[in-house]
Amino acid sequence: MRTGFHPLLLAVLVVVSGLVARSQEKSFEAVSIKRNQQATLASDTNTTPGRLSLMNVTLVSVIRRAFRVLDPQIVGAPEWLFRDRYDIVAVTGDDTALTDKNRQRYLQGLLAERCQFRFHRDLRDIRVYSLVLSKSGLRLTAHSGSGDYAMRVQPTEEGRFRLRSTRGNMPRLAEILTGQVGELVIDALVVHCSRRTAWPTPRIGKDSS
Repeated sequence: MRTGFHPLLLAVLVVVSGLVARSQEKSFEAVSIKRNQQATLASDTNTTPGRLSLMNVTLVSVIRRAFRVLDPQIVGAPEWLFRDRYDIVAVTGDDTALTDKNRQRYLQGLLAERCQFRFHRDLRDIRVYSLVLSKSGLRLTAHSGSGDYAMRVQPTEEGRFRLRSTRGNMPRLAEILTGQVGELVIDALVVHCSRRTAWPTPRIGKDSS
């Protein structure tokens, strides 16, 4: 299904060395993109060999994954990019393992082919938070055993958001935390974890300037 996207021209800001790496785009063999009309903020990401499923996601979240940037590093994006939600299912046609790193090239190709996505890089000074080990050590539970990657963020009746993670990773956690605090959070840890946690809805507003 081909959606009526307008061509996107964004400035992606790289303020931390190495956050965005140049890579050659790759194409999915088949892609389905459908508008999700559910009135919920819960999203779901699942990968299996050769298949990527992004349920109820915004296109800005696809840009984050494709270029390993977060919202404070994206300037000039239209409001609907953060608001409208889609279900995206894509297959490579083989048994490629779609890790966070190698799926970047496929998502860059998807954005270029289906959304006519264009961008340029710039440098600006912004405040950055870094995930580091505390003196008491890491308190997340390292993943062991089988299970497909999944990190789900769901609102609760108490006004919180709940994260359910299987084989989760710190870059995705940094992305989620960035969305919660409204400022850039970067990952300084390398770990895969399984975790359930919840936090209050923040009162910090997003600076759109």
